[in-house]
Amino acid sequence: MASINVSSLSKPVLLVGTAVISLAIYLLATAIYNLFFHTLRNFPGPRLNAACPFIYHYWSCKGTSNQETLKLHNKYGEVVRISTNQLSFVGPSAWKAIYGFGHTQMDKHISQAAETPNFITAGNADHTRFRKALAPAFSEKGLREQEPVINAYVDVLISKLLTFAKSGEAIDMVKWYNLTTFDLIGDLSFGKPFGGLASDQMPEWVGFIFGVVKMIPFTAVMHEYPIVASIVASVVPRSLAEAPKKHAAMSKEAVLERVGDESKQGREDFMDAMLVSRGGKDRLTDDELASNAVVVILRGSETTATLLSGVTFWLLRTP
Repeated sequence: MASINVSSLSKPVLLVGTAVISLAIYLLATAIYNLFFHTLRNFPGPRLNAACPFIYHYWSCKGTSNQETLKLHNKYGEVVRISTNQLSFVGPSAWKAIYGFGHTQMDKHISQAAETPNFITAGNADHTRFRKALAPAFSEKGLREQEPVINAYVDVLISKLLTFAKSGEAIDMVKWYNLTTFDLIGDLSFGKPFGGLASDQMPEWVGFIFGVVKMIPFTAVMHEYPIVASIVASVVPRSLAEAPKKHAAMSKEAVLERVGDESKQGREDFMDAMLVSRGGKDRLTDDELASNAVVVILRGSETTATLLSGVTFWLLRTP
């Protein structure tokens, strides 16, 4: 049997070897804990996902987490352990427990840092303050007030589609839904559209927003595992890495412009609702207005367009 004289090895080699062995022991011990002692150990799901969080992170960065999670639900049922600390629910019984009223607000898992908190990254106190500020915009009265704005952009979309229908030209509905929802959400947030429907082209700002969406899983990995942050950052394209900063800067500029435009006051839109709290006890600072506007734009545009695209696909697929 071959043997190694440890004393003959150089100090750097010993340090590297010790680090590798220590890491291997740590990963093995963590996997054993996750599989046999973790709070979620009795929930169904693939053992590899339960033992190691990197599997789900890989799916997220690759953009296939939804498809992979669906496969797991088809195999394991309504509740699946998709990662070491994550469960996925598709049954109706979980809806009230997670999203219903009458229970203590759930603590939020913050996986990304933010200089100024928003709905996603805020602790409970700030989250309650932000939600209270924006709630009037989503009340029945607020939605009624917004209906003329919504109808105006829907009318423009329909007129564009009628032109294509008469010519028989095939079009990309995903693009047109995005042009519409971004213009609409821009108007409700900043008092002006992004200009996509007018130009028939995806605005540069919207490109930055798509970059933000693609960066979310990479950002989550970097903040959850700082030790590999530099490695992850090195493989992310520069255009994606810079997208969140550009989106935030443009949002703040638009917010400040909207705040200073007295003619837009009383529109009953998202920004108007938040501005009501600007001078009160629970006032939102200009930075908080901008930070939350970033979230409203991100969550209310591409998501709606994706839903409409899916609905259109299935209506055409199964007339």
